[in-house]
Amino acid sequence: MGSLGALNYGATAVYPCEGFNPEMSLKAISDLGCHVVYGVPIMFSQTHHEYVQNRDKYNLETLNRGVMAGSICPSELMKKCNKDLG
Repeated sequence: MGSLGALNYGATAVYPCEGFNPEMSLKAISDLGCHVVYGVPIMFSQTHHEYVQNRDKYNLETLNRGVMAGSICPSELMKKCNKDLG
């Protein structure tokens, strides 16, 4: 659904690697200036963990929205992501 939405509205979809990798995802967000990130809760959890451990490596100023699907998002994860990832 996320890919279809991006294509439908003329957005650029960025796939930094074949599978999920939090470091490569954060690098793509930082280098390409992504505004929205889409994933399942475990992806957000791993991305948050990587970012907290290495804040100085990533510039997330352009990131302003996240879409989480596929499973229920724990409220603590949502709070942490909003606070630290933007």
